[in-house]
Amino acid sequence: MILKYLILNMKWIFGLCLSFFMLSGALNAQQGFYLGSYNELKQVAKKAEKPYFLYFSASWCKPCKEMERDVFGYHEVTKYIDSHYMAYKIDGEAEYNKPIIKEYWVTAYPTIILFDKDGKELNRIDGYRNRDAFLKELQANTPGRVTTKFSEFR
Repeated sequence: MILKYLILNMKWIFGLCLSFFMLSGALNAQQGFYLGSYNELKQVAKKAEKPYFLYFSASWCKPCKEMERDVFGYHEVTKYIDSHYMAYKIDGEAEYNKPIIKEYWVTAYPTIILFDKDGKELNRIDGYRNRDAFLKELQANTPGRVTTKFSEFR
């Protein structure tokens, strides 16, 4: 009788713990990214006087998945992003994102484009970066410093 009671309670506790870990993982994946629209992001960034970046990815992109796990899933990175930037994730496969992909000439994933608070492109990061390299690039990005190739032609 007692053994049966313990087994039932252990199953319940295990299920509760498993649900908690699954939920916390799903919440952590979204941490740091603005959840409104792209146009809202631009308005909010300007009002908050914060630079922002667009993170272009695709579900089939292995380096994107690695960056999301190893870089954006890292607390120090999300903490830095939250305090210094606004970030917006764009699904490169979604049909409704085709105009923005074309506008910014995104041809590979992952691509991260950094902007000042007014929407002027400052820098572009093409390809995977580990968390230290990515943080270093974010920290080196200062408004007014344009490092993007050919940005003056857009």
